[in-house]
Amino acid sequence: MKTYFLSLILFSLFFIDGNAQKCQLREDPFTNEKVVSYNWKNGIVFYEQTSDNIKFGIKCNYSGERNVIIEKGNKVIFKLDNGEIIELPTCVDAHPDTQLSASQYSASVYTFYSFVFCLSDEQLDKLSKFKVTAVRYPDTNGENLDILLKGKRNKYSKAVLEGGQYIISNS
Repeated sequence: MKTYFLSLILFSLFFIDGNAQKCQLREDPFTNEKVVSYNWKNGIVFYEQTSDNIKFGIKCNYSGERNVIIEKGNKVIFKLDNGEIIELPTCVDAHPDTQLSASQYSASVYTFYSFVFCLSDEQLDKLSKFKVTAVRYPDTNGENLDILLKGKRNKYSKAVLEGGQYIISNS
């Protein structure tokens, strides 16, 4: 019986997806307001809801060093698996965050931009019900880049869906 109980504990520790790090309910220490947040992989996908707004963000990477600020108001377009398109304008400027990725044999430079959106209840509802299948986001040269979320990239779509569901269930 002890062996069975120990095995169950070890299984729980190693094989159950831990949402505890991603999902958080807290009280703002200044306003005493309830804050519901979801943060997947250091902000690659995040949500934050307070009494007066819902913020949603994604982090996109670009090859090489970029020293351009992408101004607020630029639109990121999400295609959902029901065929619907959601256009979200950013609500803050996106500043570059350049990082070096190195291994024993090579080194690469990437620049990350965090795009933050202020969502309506309707937009949050859609992101919590339908998977994102493609994203079109601004390039630093004024054009757009497209990314299809399938295969290994499907985990990003799952994070957007899961985060939206968490925010709605804890509102």
